[in-house]
Amino acid sequence: MRLAVIAAGIVILGLIVMNPASRISRKHSDRQQVIFWHMWMGEWKTVVDRITDDFNRGQSQYEVMALSLPSGADAKFLLAVAGGDPPDVMAQWNSVIPTWASRGVIIPLDSLMTPAELAEFKRTCFPVIWKIGTFRDHFYGLCVGLNIFSLYYRPSHFIEAGLDPDKPPATISQLDAMAQKLTIIAKDASIRRIGFLPSVLQMWAPSFGGGFYDETSDSLTIMTQPNLRTLEWIRGYRQRYGVQNIIRYESSFLTGASGDLDWPFITGGYSIVLDGQWRVAQLARYAPKLDYRTAPLPAADEGEREKAGFCSGNFMIIPRGAKCPKGAWEFMKHWAGVTDPANAAKFYTWGGWMPINQAIVDSPDFQQYLKEHPQFRAFVDTLPSPNLQVAPPVTYQNFFMDRLTQMADRVMRLSQTPEQGLQSFRREIETEQKRTSESGHE
Repeated sequence: MRLAVIAAGIVILGLIVMNPASRISRKHSDRQQVIFWHMWMGEWKTVVDRITDDFNRGQSQYEVMALSLPSGADAKFLLAVAGGDPPDVMAQWNSVIPTWASRGVIIPLDSLMTPAELAEFKRTCFPVIWKIGTFRDHFYGLCVGLNIFSLYYRPSHFIEAGLDPDKPPATISQLDAMAQKLTIIAKDASIRRIGFLPSVLQMWAPSFGGGFYDETSDSLTIMTQPNLRTLEWIRGYRQRYGVQNIIRYESSFLTGASGDLDWPFITGGYSIVLDGQWRVAQLARYAPKLDYRTAPLPAADEGEREKAGFCSGNFMIIPRGAKCPKGAWEFMKHWAGVTDPANAAKFYTWGGWMPINQAIVDSPDFQQYLKEHPQFRAFVDTLPSPNLQVAPPVTYQNFFMDRLTQMADRVMRLSQTPEQGLQSFRREIETEQKRTSESGHE
């Protein structure tokens, strides 16, 4: 039975991995080939192809060949590494760096950098760019598309409620007061409009001075007072409006995630929402006449950390066994803007992505983009903040984030108190820590 499984795995490996570049015709056979895997599709694949073409035109040593793997990319990547035929570079957005780095699946990018190059990169990149790609003091992932979050709000709703649209909330108490004025409840207690409804715990914990990882002590922080306060605040909205009332209200919308005309923020279902910078490009496409503004996340009333929040992103990695790691690194630097910030600025405008350093922000192309999309500035202004957090750099990162989401959901459904939720979450993480340690995959 075991031999059959192994044989089947070998067959699958051959079918999935063998010579993926054969699907792409080469234009420069005299150059070193750099195989690039990514997961983008549709309009995003077009952007990736444009960036790849720009790199191939700009030098004569390497030819990057981009291959889109929209399904099963992680499994195919791991099989390719195990089979000794990996791509040279891969774009990722899943939480893979700690796990893959600890098991030797990917190589540290600082091994390809001179000491001077590494020092210059650390000096010029925004702090969160370094955080998102680092594990155990080594740099593994170069972020080319950071996801950062801010408030979107409707000025017309503010004016209707007697609020000044030029003064978005600067503190949590101001946000709460505005949300109450903006929310419309019918006589039968049904919701007609929600002023604001907080949810994702990790997005808001930093504003309260919380979070789930302490960089100075290299330790997880779960059962803390700031995290407890954040959960109590999020839960308070459900208690105020009623969980079932909120569920009925949200189920009345056709969709809330596609970014098209059915997004409840566009249709007026919400006055204030928290969302990522990609919505700016989507709104320009689907609702160009919509009047809206953006603002950084407010701090807690006790003067907690300003311009705080949680970030994820798209980053580039190089697998162990890559045949052309130097070419991969040159391509990564070209895309990210390490070598030529002014040229790379256009890539960030094509994708509506967040730049990695101030030089890109200051470039003419990006400044023009900010003039055309002023709502993008709230996100850019938050980039230098040291209060932006990322997922804890633990080898069970996916497990951690999944269980965190599940726990917060239980608290929001009022099936657990905030204290019960954090306690149960801590126990789950302690059990996982013990399991990974005993299995030798710490």
